[in-house]
Amino acid sequence: MIDVKNPFIQSGLSFQIILIEPENQEIYDVDDDEITVGHASDYLNKALKVISVKEIESELYGLIVRGSNIIGWTKLNNSIKLISKPIDTIRVDLTNFTTPQINRALGFKVDYNLLFQEKTFHLELYIYMKVKF
Repeated sequence: MIDVKNPFIQSGLSFQIILIEPENQEIYDVDDDEITVGHASDYLNKALKVISVKEIESELYGLIVRGSNIIGWTKLNNSIKLISKPIDTIRVDLTNFTTPQINRALGFKVDYNLLFQEKTFHLELYIYMKVKF
């Protein structure tokens, strides 16, 4: 959950999230919050950028962007904030690898042994979350 009182959120800086909201939650037009332009189901479990926030009746709304496309405003009740970090190049040790809890929580069904085989990756984000599994 994103804390509306967090100084980083209140600073007005953009940040990234993984969208985890109800499927039928509406996304509103950038300029007119009476017009629905989509639903959260189109972007669930996707990394999105939040370029602006506003608080309406004690609820946090974020103006979400995917790539260079501004999507619209939606509530951010359950979404996870991603935290930028200096980029590290990593290689996965498959002999000791287990699927991360976040991947299971988000329902990613991937053969990681095949995916990570002989590859290096760039780690550029942290995720901080409290989840019961």
